[in-house]
Amino acid sequence: MTDQPNSDLDPSEELLELVRVSGEYDARIDDSVSGRVTNLSRTGFFVSTEQALELKQNLKLSIDLEGVRIEVEARVTWLAPGEGAGVELTRIGNAHRAHLEQFLRSRVRELKRSAREQPK
Repeated sequence: MTDQPNSDLDPSEELLELVRVSGEYDARIDDSVSGRVTNLSRTGFFVSTEQALELKQNLKLSIDLEGVRIEVEARVTWLAPGEGAGVELTRIGNAHRAHLEQFLRSRVRELKRSAREQPK
């Protein structure tokens, strides 16, 4: 199937603000520590890492989203000791933001297609 927008499947801007996508995506933290990013949204995500992070710590993250590496800066907003941290995006370039938003839109379209294909 194509990822071209379809008025019935393409999420609105309001819906995109609410979207959180589960999954695990490879990430590098401050160019040195490996981690995984989960629970992605337009404004932040969870970083799973064994590295000890601190509340309000600023991070540079490099995330592989389906073969495209996006670079972001983020701030730790909450901690899950021994698991990782929730981060809020503080800086993302236009091209990387566009790819992140396209990625989120494609996940929403997949969910809508799956829901339509479920027997009633």
